[in-house]
Amino acid sequence: MFRLKSALFFVSVLFVLQAVHAQTREPEDSTELMNEIRKDKFDIYLPKVMRENDVDMWIHIIRPWATAPLAYELGSRSGVFIFTDRGDDRIERVVLQGSVVDPSAYDMVGERSRYMSQQNYEIMDYEIENPDKPLESELDLRFLGLGEFVAKRDPQRIAVNYSETLTLAEGSEVRPLTDGISHTDYVQLAKTLGEEYAKRIVSAEHVILDYLSRRTKKEIEYHSLMGIRARETLDKAFDSIVLGKTTLRDLIESGPANVFLREPDGTERHGGRDKVPHVLKGGDVFTVFMGAGDMRRIMDADTGAVGYVLREGETEPPPEIKKVWAEAMRVRKILAETIKAGVTARQALERCIVKLEEAGFYYNDRDQYNLDADPEKTQVHLDLHAMGKGMIAPRISPMGPRWHADLMMPLYHTFAFEYMIHMPVPKWGRGKHIYIAFHDGVMLTENGIEFPYPADQEMRIIKNRAGANAGSVIDNINLGTTNTKLNLMDGSKISDYDLRVSVKTNDNPGARAQSMTVTTPSGESFTVERDKPTRGIDSEYGIEVNRGFRVDGKQGVWSLSALANPEYERFGDGTYTIRVQHENGSEQIELWYGEPGSRDPLPFPKNDGFTGPDASQPMTNPVTFTWDVDPIAQNLSVYFAGEGKTRSDEFPATTTSFGPYDYSPGYLELELVINVERKGKIDGVDFTITKGTVYSGEGTVQQ
Repeated sequence: MFRLKSALFFVSVLFVLQAVHAQTREPEDSTELMNEIRKDKFDIYLPKVMRENDVDMWIHIIRPWATAPLAYELGSRSGVFIFTDRGDDRIERVVLQGSVVDPSAYDMVGERSRYMSQQNYEIMDYEIENPDKPLESELDLRFLGLGEFVAKRDPQRIAVNYSETLTLAEGSEVRPLTDGISHTDYVQLAKTLGEEYAKRIVSAEHVILDYLSRRTKKEIEYHSLMGIRARETLDKAFDSIVLGKTTLRDLIESGPANVFLREPDGTERHGGRDKVPHVLKGGDVFTVFMGAGDMRRIMDADTGAVGYVLREGETEPPPEIKKVWAEAMRVRKILAETIKAGVTARQALERCIVKLEEAGFYYNDRDQYNLDADPEKTQVHLDLHAMGKGMIAPRISPMGPRWHADLMMPLYHTFAFEYMIHMPVPKWGRGKHIYIAFHDGVMLTENGIEFPYPADQEMRIIKNRAGANAGSVIDNINLGTTNTKLNLMDGSKISDYDLRVSVKTNDNPGARAQSMTVTTPSGESFTVERDKPTRGIDSEYGIEVNRGFRVDGKQGVWSLSALANPEYERFGDGTYTIRVQHENGSEQIELWYGEPGSRDPLPFPKNDGFTGPDASQPMTNPVTFTWDVDPIAQNLSVYFAGEGKTRSDEFPATTTSFGPYDYSPGYLELELVINVERKGKIDGVDFTITKGTVYSGEGTVQQ
């Protein structure tokens, strides 16, 4: 039973996180996760940004009746927050008055003032309780005790949340960033502090911008997860396309998307703005941007894809379509090799322009085709803006206020690789060109640009079912192998190999698939019959072989798993043949199971199991499981089961821990899965190949 659970769980990882929404906790709704992030940012980045801006105290005022740009970061929608640099390794954090979701993040949380609301008896009560302290204004009540608090700490520079020189409303996609207080707030604050300390007030605009631009490990992991979810939604949107029926507007309705195309003369068709929705047709080159998460809370992420619709009679894109994609990939490579941390966005832009022009491109500072440019050069426009928190800057772009480009590019900066390609096609006429755009997530590390979640490596080809491709039956192939290592409590160890294949076919009348056969590089063949699902030990092969078929809408879904084979060579690396027999004949795909573009096999990722706690000894709740990851991996998952309860999750490959969580006392099954993954197209069919290592073990949780 343990072995079967291990096999079943791995299916979800193998097939590109298909069950991520069902099996994964919803961290965007997790107060616990946001509390962890808040503490990390307070500990790691608050001292840095205050000292980099030469600020001794930061007073942040959130008015209960106004929108609060930092409400989520500070964990409150009203209050007076005071951060003081007192010279040690951390910043003192005090809530003078107000309420917060996580008081443990602060050194002191004062009681919410009885006088913040003044609708009932508050003014009367104050006058009775303080007959010797008459009010000049009811507004005086907002900052009771603040003057004495500040004087005791004697800061030389006091940053306050108001804007001074920057057009901050243009710095965010959803909200102004630092324009937090009114003129009245400022006057009352200055009066409360007194003349000497009021002179020391400066704008906190740069403190807040720098604070928001820094990323913690948990934010990056969450950002990666949102990127994977965005790609899942993107894949579903493309899978839903029916030529002659699907419009650009339909694709927008599939998720938080931006969908558009431009005609060769530059005329834009947009899914959200056109009065008459554009119906996808042969020859269309279109772009879809898809997002997930909430930039107003923890993090969001965007991704994108470019599609081409085959014309009737086409079996592959024409040369100019292939060329525009190749040009776009050249641009991606140049940008990835050029952009580094530790420079301003403006400096990064200047370097990118130089490299693009050296490579033969024409840099265009506007996202519009330039008729006066060299008609032999592909035009490139850049808008590589920040992504994740709603803040646009730092921004590698000619657009927006100057301060967008003047901000430094910090380590672990997450931003959009948003660039636009205008490739002239002279044979079509003057000014005629192909337009495609990109909006993938990237991150700045010590090694330069890295992709925290996958970006498309190929243009997505949409088959014209009315044309030469009408007979195409195979739609999608997922194929993977795993090495499973069992480490049991009795000391025994088992190592074996599994093969899993999933194939989607069009289940249209007249061309319904009747069987699917997988032939391995070693020559072994496994056939799945439409009406004959089987499970258990196969008499011919002597191992467990499970075969299945189901109909999902207009698609047939074929599954094959061959489990617990002691020799990998029985499956092996090399070319797998997928053959589908259907009502009008057969169709066959030969899929290279190895590194794309080479004859090298996919590597098995390293997986030494859990580094902590020691599962050979009884474990004590709460338990946090830790592990080492292999840098070559793309994703991983964990699975725990005991006393009739299971807990599982899926993560980006950079994750190294799970917990702390409480488990039921008694026996506990443990599993860690680490995968490498490659995607592509062959004969117009999307495929995903994976190779994984599974560590399975046992332990006990004590009472």
